[in-house]
Amino acid sequence: MFRTRDFILFFVTIVFLLMAIGATLLSNFKSDKTNDASLPKLSPVSDLAYEAVIVSNESISRSEKLAAMKQKIAESSDLIIKNYDGEEVLTEEELNDAEEEQEEPLAGLTLCNSYSNYTGHWPATLIKTDTKEGLRIFYIESETLSTSPETASSTVPVSMVITRDTKLQLSLSPYINGQSNCISQDVIAIANQNSLIRNNEVSLYSLFGEETLLGYALDGWPIYGSTERPLDDCGGTMVSGGYRYYIDKDRENIINCFVSVPANI
Repeated sequence: MFRTRDFILFFVTIVFLLMAIGATLLSNFKSDKTNDASLPKLSPVSDLAYEAVIVSNESISRSEKLAAMKQKIAESSDLIIKNYDGEEVLTEEELNDAEEEQEEPLAGLTLCNSYSNYTGHWPATLIKTDTKEGLRIFYIESETLSTSPETASSTVPVSMVITRDTKLQLSLSPYINGQSNCISQDVIAIANQNSLIRNNEVSLYSLFGEETLLGYALDGWPIYGSTERPLDDCGGTMVSGGYRYYIDKDRENIINCFVSVPANI
């Protein structure tokens, strides 16, 4: 028969189990609340489609690029930019290097302010030479037909007329006044074959010796080949009572200046 004491023990056991289960559920509930609070809230996911977008550098203007570059360099302790005006600014050291790289003027060369390269027409194969009345004349001959006055209406030629077109005249006895004259163009002489001699053609004429006449400078004085003679500032010297220019292999130009007034070609 079921006794009272057994009933009480059974009842206490049931209550104890219920309390244990309730405590466990309450503890789990609090733990879930704490974990929920520490986690970020998630937004609902949309079914919209997404696609990658590539940002092109072309959208950034050149001025913006320069500004960004300037800012980056300015933040560096190794580089300094001064007086930025939208163009490249060189450091003082770079400017000095650039100046050193610039071509230095040839030593001793005296050029006129109006110096230029000769661009005229000089038909060397047609040029002839003559000396007359103290002048060395370079000219071109042309022939024309002529008829006598009595037969002016006739087409039969009576004679051939030769005319001269003078291209250049050089003095046979130039005057040296002790003052040098500047060089106004790259052509400084006429060769024996009536071709033009340019001042930078040293390597071409340095093959000839000092007894070889190369041509005549535009001031009238002759130019000879390479020599070991001591020369003046213009590149020549007096020989046998007359002045001569000489080629000097150590000089980068044929002459540095004219000792007499040069003619215009």
